[in-house]
Amino acid sequence: MSGPGRPLAVILALHALQGAFLLWLALDAVFCCDALYYLHVGQGMLAEGLLYEHHFEGYRSYLVPIMVASLDALPLPAASASGSSYPLAAGLVFWLISLGCSLLILRQESLGRYLVFALPTLFNPFVLAHIPAPLQESAFVLLCVPLLVLLVAVKRSSANRTLGLALLIFTLAYVIRGSFVWLLAPLALFVLFEAIRSGTRWQQARLAPLLLVGLLATVPLLAPQSWTMYQKFSSIDPYPSTAVMDFQIEMGVANLKYGTLAIGDQWTGMWYRSPFAELPVEERTLGFYFRHPGPGLLMMGSHVWSGLHYDVLTTYVRVEELRIASPWLVLSSLIVAFGIVGLIQGWRSRVEPELDLLLTLMVLLSCAYTAFIATEARFGLIGFIALSIAAARPMAWPAGRRAMLDVAPLALIYALACLLFNGLLLQTVWIAINGEIMPLFG
Repeated sequence: MSGPGRPLAVILALHALQGAFLLWLALDAVFCCDALYYLHVGQGMLAEGLLYEHHFEGYRSYLVPIMVASLDALPLPAASASGSSYPLAAGLVFWLISLGCSLLILRQESLGRYLVFALPTLFNPFVLAHIPAPLQESAFVLLCVPLLVLLVAVKRSSANRTLGLALLIFTLAYVIRGSFVWLLAPLALFVLFEAIRSGTRWQQARLAPLLLVGLLATVPLLAPQSWTMYQKFSSIDPYPSTAVMDFQIEMGVANLKYGTLAIGDQWTGMWYRSPFAELPVEERTLGFYFRHPGPGLLMMGSHVWSGLHYDVLTTYVRVEELRIASPWLVLSSLIVAFGIVGLIQGWRSRVEPELDLLLTLMVLLSCAYTAFIATEARFGLIGFIALSIAAARPMAWPAGRRAMLDVAPLALIYALACLLFNGLLLQTVWIAINGEIMPLFG
């Protein structure tokens, strides 16, 4: 097949595979804890309004619970594993959104450019695996990832479109999770560099439409959160509480990593205990890393590693899925290794420096964000997406493909080293069953 029909056939085939994978994820999905919290709070908000009281007021927003409960209420069958219709509904919505995104990109760009940006995002198994669990990451993938693909894949966009997409991505991410505020820096610099390099497209842009785009992309999403916080805390700060962040830092000193595990019909936390787990709570603060710089750096490295490497595919894990030699860990390790090489190749090529800056800052700031907390893999999702894109970009030019082949042996060695590190981490896991705390492998 050749001509205009070939790109359409390719994306339809890709989306058929994507749909089958999403269906498998939805039917197999299990979840507990925070996922059930979002379902419960969302149902309460739909019934009683934004002032519905819940445990994480002041730290979590209205958007994720309402989105989760709305999708769960769609007239779709409940998946047998989870007992909820959310996994199927979220998968269907993402499939439709990503198909629309694909068609929109192919109207303006070549199939090759589309594949460079769509394969590591819209079809990335690690990204798709976040969709079935009703968590903040599911909302980020559904609402922000397609917009991010449109932002980076379509060249020569108008000033209004570039600014609008960047502001919408940031605002959605911020309302999904307040600690995603750091995304403002890479997106703002991307827009600034795009404006400098684009020449007449931004010079001819009028101020009034740009301001209108900015208001429309931010105020409708932020206003409900600020209004709710004003009613409850007399503050227009969308996130006036820092209690949960303090707790996450405390957990980061006590643990090298964190997870949630199903053993039979019981759920338990997986605490990858650090040597400092028994320190008094008042000493488990950011100051710990200054008082113990050597161990602190090793623990920060473990936190960052945990946010970029998937020893299992999903957030909520069955005990039989835990293994040292995980194929998911090998694949994610290769993506990280090739992603780092891709970032270097991007800066060397200087083809799209604004994109290189965006991806580099997304990786660095994501790592900085996860460095001090007991990280689950889902916490480093944004950095992993940036590395996935960076790994794919060099495939678009011959020098990049040669560079990837040259470093392939080193990437495989890195993946093997990650398997060994994962084996060491698993020996630190403690769980709680029937009120008794015990090592998982003891």
